[in-house]
Amino acid sequence: MKKNLVILGLISIFVFAMMRFGIESVPINTNNSLQPKQVIENYFKFYNEKNRQGLSTTLTKWHDQSNVDFGLDNLIFIKLVSIGNNDMTTVI
Repeated sequence: MKKNLVILGLISIFVFAMMRFGIESVPINTNNSLQPKQVIENYFKFYNEKNRQGLSTTLTKWHDQSNVDFGLDNLIFIKLVSIGNNDMTTVI
């Protein structure tokens, strides 16, 4: 009986901790999201234009911070030759 109460207590603490720290799930596909190929193309387009605001639109919340250094000062040009994933619709 004590073992069951301890396990139940640990599970409760884990669930409340998850709720407290706001771990949110990322939407897999929303109507306003771009296809992966379009995001990659936009990233390199904005990167070559040295457009910081445009670059930030291609990043996730985790990477989109005000102090991100894109290395645009030393950039000459990057040419995107191909995007090599045959199955870009699968989300793991």
